[in-house]
Amino acid sequence: MFVLGAGASVPLGMPTTKSLLSKLENRSRLGRLAAEIHKSAAYRFRIGVDDVNIEDFFEYLYELELMIWFAQRSNLPTLLPGFTGAQAPVTDAARKDLSAIQLNADRLLHRTCGDCSGAKVDALWRPILEYVSGQQPVVPIFTLNYDWTFEKLAIENAQ
Repeated sequence: MFVLGAGASVPLGMPTTKSLLSKLENRSRLGRLAAEIHKSAAYRFRIGVDDVNIEDFFEYLYELELMIWFAQRSNLPTLLPGFTGAQAPVTDAARKDLSAIQLNADRLLHRTCGDCSGAKVDALWRPILEYVSGQQPVVPIFTLNYDWTFEKLAIENAQ
């Protein structure tokens, strides 16, 4: 069995989670907010900050989006103004900031991950897979995280 783990496609130019998050968490206001969300995701998932992978980050962005959606539609400030404060609803600015961070993350992923050619994938994986297939006719592949470069290789090189 051919076993892959995180970072298997780094030689193809695919970024690591740390490199993606370091680019996303820049000195801009949105970059500082993204860094705060990253730290909050670690707390939410009860893991170390360095253990938050890009999938965790995106999942947490979605959870925050849902929380904002619920908060904007909540009657709680009207029902309990002394508890929540009269102006307690989450503002539209928070939703816009979260949308902007999501868009920045999506663009960063596309820019850094979207340009890997099938030829580049083939050059890395073919020698390895040919060796493994020389040992047995069917090569089961087990990966600890989804690696789309194999799918790209299969699509562009059907053989």
